[in-house]
Amino acid sequence: MPSNRVRERLRKGAPISEIMTKPALTMHELALVLDLSMQFVYRMLQNDIGPATFYIGRTRYVRMETLRAWLAERERLAEAEKKPA
Repeated sequence: MPSNRVRERLRKGAPISEIMTKPALTMHELALVLDLSMQFVYRMLQNDIGPATFYIGRTRYVRMETLRAWLAERERLAEAEKKPA
């Protein structure tokens, strides 16, 4: 689940589009944007199937450009699976 701080920002009117303009997202923001639980996000990253991340201090981030590239690759793979051989 997204952190209380992220939820509070959304309650105060900060739309997801505002989060999407940031150069990097925290894991809580990533979970919020992708509508995933924090547990799933961390499991995905632990199993090396998520986007590349980096740390600043103790906070883990994913660059927005990395996230977009990762999502595009996931879409491409999904489309390739749909097409008959």
